[in-house]
Amino acid sequence: AMSTLDDQSIIEIGHDGEQTIFVSLPAHWKRGEVRNAPVASIEAETPMLGFTRWHIPAGAAVTFQALEAPDTILVHNPSKLPLKVRYVVVDLETEEVLQGVQLIKDTSMELW
Repeated sequence: AMSTLDDQSIIEIGHDGEQTIFVSLPAHWKRGEVRNAPVASIEAETPMLGFTRWHIPAGAAVTFQALEAPDTILVHNPSKLPLKVRYVVVDLETEEVLQGVQLIKDTSMELW
């Protein structure tokens, strides 16, 4: 989920899987709130090439603050198993809401 106002964003990334997921995000995004897991369980690797790889444990959700709202999000799933991505994007200025669901399998996809 992502909400934007004045070109700043709060992005929430969570999952209901049974294993830790790994998410690479721009290194300048700041971690915020953590739900359904201890804060210490959300690990960040050393940034490389402008991105930080985060470890998000099973069932957890984490918010990130971006000082510049992204135009799109690239999701890469190299697995042969499909990944179901549900997203909601809310522009708090215009009150516009964009929602969708995408299945991604063994490929990359740009959302919205």
